[in-house]
Amino acid sequence: MFTRKRCFFIFFILLTLLIAGNVCAQKLNMVTTEFCPYVCISDKEDGHEGFVLDIFRAIFEKHGYAVSFEIQPWTRTLKIFNKKGQFDGLLAATKLHPINKDIAVFPETEICRYTHKFYGLKDSRLAGVWKYEGIESLKEISLGGIKGWSYCSLEVTRYVNDPPPGVRVSAMYGENLVRRNMKMLLKKHTDLYVENEFMARHFLHKEKKAGNTLMGKIIPIDKVPVDEGTANSYPVFYKDKNGEKYADMFTRGIKELRAKGEIDTIMAKYGLKDWK
Repeated sequence: MFTRKRCFFIFFILLTLLIAGNVCAQKLNMVTTEFCPYVCISDKEDGHEGFVLDIFRAIFEKHGYAVSFEIQPWTRTLKIFNKKGQFDGLLAATKLHPINKDIAVFPETEICRYTHKFYGLKDSRLAGVWKYEGIESLKEISLGGIKGWSYCSLEVTRYVNDPPPGVRVSAMYGENLVRRNMKMLLKKHTDLYVENEFMARHFLHKEKKAGNTLMGKIIPIDKVPVDEGTANSYPVFYKDKNGEKYADMFTRGIKELRAKGEIDTIMAKYGLKDWK
């Protein structure tokens, strides 16, 4: 029969082991940038951090890692990674981003995809008719976009960021860029708006859920072609013993999440579906 003193002793031992386990938990510190719904500022999104962070946490926390993220502007994120030493890796980059490949290791499987579409109005002269057939097909179009953004087509990226003389391109910069570009469409100041597919879908999902019926007028008109290497985006680690281990853990972990349907559950929180 347990005495009170013995019960207290057992409780003390269990508490000590629990605290020791937490103290010894391995830490994984990643640097990233805000691009909701991939990576979100949780205070702006009802506590949601973005599906990329949710997937990453789900994989590594199962292995006992305490995962933390620091959000920085994208150009600074790349510089921080290339200097090495401050973080364990970055989220999330394609193999075409300006990352020092000599120090980087990529998992076999991506954590997300960057695909883009041209958006317009249901009652537009373009709906059901217009198709993207190279930048020549944009010459008579008033196009909205985001300054400095990379698209899954290199020629579309160049067209938005450095448009030829005489064409009508409205490339915005600053804050609330998706909302501002969608408003430009609704006011018919632009004919089309080229945007990341998940960002546009998440924005429209939230607006419709909030009762904004005007957003129901906006539809995808056509896809932006995907150049090789521009779509799949990965967590990037360092080319050392730990980095190789993290990359392998991630590759196995995301396959397990997908097999169990857990990625579908995560994506559904953002009004999205698994890209595969």
